[in-house]
Amino acid sequence: MNSRGSLAVIAAALLWTSAGWVGDAGPAGLPPIALAEARLLLGGGALFLWIGPRRAWGVVRTLPPRALLLASGAMALFQWGFFVAVGALGSGTIILLTTAIGPVAAQALAAVGSGTPLGRRWQVAATLLAIAAAVAACSGVDALPGALSAIASGMAYAVYATVAAAVDRAPNAGPRGLVTTGVALTGAGVFLAPVALRSTWPAPTPQSLAALLYLGLVATALAYALFANGLRVLTADRALSLLAVQPVSALLGDLLLHPGSGPKVSALPALLVGFALIARRAPWPLISLRRRGAGTAPRDGSCTQCP
Repeated sequence: MNSRGSLAVIAAALLWTSAGWVGDAGPAGLPPIALAEARLLLGGGALFLWIGPRRAWGVVRTLPPRALLLASGAMALFQWGFFVAVGALGSGTIILLTTAIGPVAAQALAAVGSGTPLGRRWQVAATLLAIAAAVAACSGVDALPGALSAIASGMAYAVYATVAAAVDRAPNAGPRGLVTTGVALTGAGVFLAPVALRSTWPAPTPQSLAALLYLGLVATALAYALFANGLRVLTADRALSLLAVQPVSALLGDLLLHPGSGPKVSALPALLVGFALIARRAPWPLISLRRRGAGTAPRDGSCTQCP
């Protein structure tokens, strides 16, 4: 049973990574907003169908509207910024940066909320990540907007994860599971709809339609469903350690997608992020699940730590 859970988590991580590959080497002409909308609207809608419309609506009615609006807005910025950054710097570097920046930013939000000072390890990790982003920003002509988008994307995900975790931990809330994620995805798609309608879209082709369907149904909805299934049988530490395959596979993907420039661009940021992880003494830069309880993942399938 545990082996099946491990395979489910690994499969989810690889599917999330593949979203970056689609943005990096997918059909030409698709704007970042189109890629983001496919993940948000198709992925969110498919999650609701997988959960069950009646059960999902019953949970949605108990969720705080303000928190959902904030989570949806943050998710919109996260997805849009992610694909803008991937188009400029490639999937390997951006997945590495966003998965590292998000938890550091979330720790800063927690410190501000609790009034506790940030420790020296956080300061060292944040400094190393800032240097990694600066190195990425200097790697090409369009690299600076890409690096800034990656920073904004990682920080936006930290806001989303913080809000979603607070919603899931609310007293007398009951099991909410993936419903919060589905609402945030769908709401984010609605937020970005005005921008998408004003954007110039290329004429649809079988390749572009297939890429958009893959992003929404496979790289988003199926990935979240697999991860939720894995969480039912794995401890939190085990699940988080398996998610390390995501940035590793993204960097390996650079070897295939950009055999000349990709590894060179990613090498130094990867090294700096590695040192940042050592400084934080974390198994991988993801928001800790330990606050939820004695080292086990939530059994309701909630997923505020997923990209």
